[in-house]
Amino acid sequence: MDFKKRIAADITKVFLDNKFFGEEVTINGMQTTVVIDEDALHERNLAIIKSGKIHTDDILFYCEKKFFKNGIPRPEKRMNFNEKEYTITSVKDDMWMLTITLQRYGGR
Repeated sequence: MDFKKRIAADITKVFLDNKFFGEEVTINGMQTTVVIDEDALHERNLAIIKSGKIHTDDILFYCEKKFFKNGIPRPEKRMNFNEKEYTITSVKDDMWMLTITLQRYGGR
């Protein structure tokens, strides 16, 4: 098995596995497994504050790119995450995975 296939297999077998890092969430009414990264969120928020911007993000998570069958979500669009409305502040496409940051829609 080549390197890329091994990484793709590890995404669901290890990284997104509920026994290791993953947790079940609901995104726009559909269940999926994601990894929420509070440490990366904290670092990102510190960088935002240092840059002089007012808002900080509420959630940073990693999910499989293939979950979004209708296309990759875009910043400034809304996303329902576990029954709460958020605004997408950034989306990073990293091969098979997406890193998505959300800010609570309509304030805190």
